[in-house]
Amino acid sequence: QLYERLRSEQARLESVVQSINEGLVLVDLDEHVVYVNRQATALLRLGDVDCLGEAVQTFVGCIARESTDPSRVLPEMLNLDRTSSGFPTLDVQLAGSPAVTIRFTRFVVYDSRGARLGRGYLCRDVTSDRTVDAMKTEVISLVSHELRTPLALIRGYASALLDGSKSRSPALRREYLATIDSESSRLDELVRKLTDISRLDQGV
Repeated sequence: QLYERLRSEQARLESVVQSINEGLVLVDLDEHVVYVNRQATALLRLGDVDCLGEAVQTFVGCIARESTDPSRVLPEMLNLDRTSSGFPTLDVQLAGSPAVTIRFTRFVVYDSRGARLGRGYLCRDVTSDRTVDAMKTEVISLVSHELRTPLALIRGYASALLDGSKSRSPALRREYLATIDSESSRLDELVRKLTDISRLDQGV
């Protein structure tokens, strides 16, 4: 009964780990890969490559070779393991069609008594996140540029109206005021769009 219970618990845990949306790779204290779930195999494009039992350097080498910049990725992946605390991360762009960016998060595995058992990597596809971030940065840059023009016009015409040393006809004053009014409306529209972007980002 105890054996059956343990086997049932192990099967349940295996089902959970295989079903999560993130890739999971576990490495023991002897620096060998001891576990790779299905999502990690798919995300890292390992295909039929059997990483179990391989040295972690070999595993990291496979990832580096699949990346768009192997000479950078290899030392940075190895350096990820040298960070002693926290949950260090590294984004790796894998070549191919389409190219994808995988974020590796390293964590340490301990037993119930606090003894270290090894470490693991969570792998997550952040390609769309990075694309959205790049788009938001571009939009903010464009809007910031668009804000300068109406601000400059409003300030210029307001300064001209306040300049008492020069006389201006009522028609010219009305033209200045009309420009200030239209550019203020333009500013209001730009700010509204920025607010919409913020609301979209919050999922409202």
